[in-house]
Amino acid sequence: KSPASQQAEQPGSPSVAIQNPVTAAESLEELTGRLGFEVPVLTELPFDVKTIDYASYFGEMAQVVYNGDDNSATFRMKRGDEDISGDYNSYSDVREVTAGDTTVTIKGDDGAYALAMWSDKEFSYSLKFEKAVPDSAIISAIPK
Repeated sequence: KSPASQQAEQPGSPSVAIQNPVTAAESLEELTGRLGFEVPVLTELPFDVKTIDYASYFGEMAQVVYNGDDNSATFRMKRGDEDISGDYNSYSDVREVTAGDTTVTIKGDDGAYALAMWSDKEFSYSLKFEKAVPDSAIISAIPK
């Protein structure tokens, strides 16, 4: 055995615990309380919402997943100005649109959009659909 493998097996060697960065919440109120900022409710989704899952990442980012029978939407929000979508796909259609007073970048393919990203003076946001939707539907879903 190599000295490194012998050392790893010795009693008293430090162990490394990997902590899960995702913490589920039972409600929007619990999630908001944990993060210290208000997380908006999406009310204009282009499908009937059956269940909603709440989670925080690293105690800094809110994630709310709206699940329907035929689609789902993942909303993320975090302090700062960065891409928090977790979506690294390459899209053929990338446009800037206006939702209320907000400039939003939407991304998709062939006129159907799966991702919206925007920010304001304090927060970054993303909205990702499992199945792409028309631009009007993704724009309507963005909280005003």
